[in-house]
Amino acid sequence: MSRAAIICAAMGCSEGAVDDESETRASAAASVCQAFGDVPTNEGPVRGVDAAQSCAFLGIPFAAPPLGARRFLAPVPPPHRKQVLQADQFGAACAQLDADGDLLGDEDCLTLNVWAPGGQGKPVLVFLHGGGNVSGSSRQAAYAGQHLARTEQLVVVSGNYRLGPLGYFEYEAVQTPGHFDANNVALSDQLALLEWVEANIAQFGGDPTNITLLGQSAGGRAVCAMLRLGEDVHVPMHRAIISSASCEFESLGVARQFAADIAAQVQCTDKACLDGVSTGDLLQAKPSPPTMTSSSAHNLASPEPDAWRTLRPVPVWFNSNADEVYTTVPELPNEEAYLRLLSSLVGETDASAVRQLYFADAPSPRKALSDALTDARYSCPARSNVELHTRGAPGAKRFRSLLERPLDEAGQHELGSYHGLDLLYAFGTFTEVGYEPTAADRAFSKTLMGFIGNFARSGDPSSAHATWPSQVAPSSEPTTDANAVVLGDESRVAHDPRGEHCAFWDGRSSN
Repeated sequence: MSRAAIICAAMGCSEGAVDDESETRASAAASVCQAFGDVPTNEGPVRGVDAAQSCAFLGIPFAAPPLGARRFLAPVPPPHRKQVLQADQFGAACAQLDADGDLLGDEDCLTLNVWAPGGQGKPVLVFLHGGGNVSGSSRQAAYAGQHLARTEQLVVVSGNYRLGPLGYFEYEAVQTPGHFDANNVALSDQLALLEWVEANIAQFGGDPTNITLLGQSAGGRAVCAMLRLGEDVHVPMHRAIISSASCEFESLGVARQFAADIAAQVQCTDKACLDGVSTGDLLQAKPSPPTMTSSSAHNLASPEPDAWRTLRPVPVWFNSNADEVYTTVPELPNEEAYLRLLSSLVGETDASAVRQLYFADAPSPRKALSDALTDARYSCPARSNVELHTRGAPGAKRFRSLLERPLDEAGQHELGSYHGLDLLYAFGTFTEVGYEPTAADRAFSKTLMGFIGNFARSGDPSSAHATWPSQVAPSSEPTTDANAVVLGDESRVAHDPRGEHCAFWDGRSSN
């Protein structure tokens, strides 16, 4: 597979099914799915398919289809069925536009997937995909959970949530008493997924009292939102991993303007009209929504410190990658081109300061710009997330990591640890995306899986490969312990990586 295709798969733009690895293992071990048989759930029995010495249950509905009059509204449980669901195919991706602006997926998309290794009382890991809240799905090849489930003996779950205007829409005509504010129905979908897991996962061998929520990019921001929801909202989450995401949110005013622009574009003034707009027309009206926005009902207020006064006191692991934006930065022939592009992004005044911080030590103008934007948008927000969590949950453990290890293949190695690469290592889905890993690639993947498994089991990722420093502050004052684990072939503890550069970016816009 080409370099671009591998990056695309890791970042979330390819789909795939369960791999064929289980076929070569079937003769050596009894079928895991055969041991499960038909698994009862609250909505009816499901039957899985073997996948790499685990059993995969794919495309299970966790909510009724949000169609017709249910568009823009919070999810409700799916209907009960008596017949066995053959859970051997992924459900549809939630409706979105592809790179050419064409409609992809379907509004009937609220399904989840379970990979179970067998046995009882296993820790549960629930994954929320990224994609800027406008793209992505749980059916993507890079996110298949069978290798992580088998290696770490976890029950791995992934699921879909509504995207774009269908998931993030604030408009007075669609408000329904007793539901979340309409702009956050995607958050309602994610909560419904967690509630389904809590109610049913024991039937798949999982422990409903030990659920770790892992979110990457937009999915990571959703995990931030879960930490901030008020005590009146039940959130079945006992640990959290937030990767490549800022925990800041747009204001309610931004969300309302976004919705008003869409309503004007499709010439609607009430919900009945909006319900009748075609999926494609609605998505094309304004395809880029605000991120998770403020909610008057559930305290997703804007990123002021007071909004973080009280957070769920669960262990949290914050990660970012060292070269998050490298694949999106163009080749820059010289310093003049670098400064011209940099000025367009951060303004002329800041461009001069950024040049002094990054340009001299970088091997190329492209790397210099990538390092600056990675810090501004990912590394420094991850560092700030630790401080925000300290204020809101002072007694809880928190960990921070920085992934530096690239893939070994030459064409991939030069790209560094780009956005989404952490998931390729975490899920071990090299062959699924068409990449032939080296022995060292696989070894590091196994190490990272071990960190994830340990965190899911105990709330501490430490292993024989690295003892992770926990940043626990006795009060709501920000911690002065800024140590983090730098993830690589020889993972190590470093004091405040990127801290000097973050001192510049803190308080500035990362856009």
